[in-house]
Amino acid sequence: MPVLKQADAVYLGSRRVYKIMLGAKRVFPRFLPIDLFADGERGAWYEPRDISTLFQDSAATTPVIADGDPVGLMLDKSGNDINAG
Repeated sequence: MPVLKQADAVYLGSRRVYKIMLGAKRVFPRFLPIDLFADGERGAWYEPRDISTLFQDSAATTPVIADGDPVGLMLDKSGNDINAG
C-alpha cells in the first residue's frame, strides 16, 4: 500500500480530493485548523484569506469586497463564535 507523506494536493484522475479517510482516521490532510476545537475546546480560528468572513463594520452589514477595504469585523470559523471586531 502506498504511503502518503507530505502533499499539497491529491488527485483522483483529474478530480482534486480534499480529504482521505482510512476508517475513522483522516490521513489527508493530516491537520485542519478546525481540529483544534474538535473536543469542545474554546478558542478562535480567523482566516483573513476567506473574504466571506470579513466585514467593513462591526455590525457585519458591509462585506469586504476588494483589497484595501477596511476590516471592522472578522468572523470566527471555529464554531465558538468569538468574532474579532
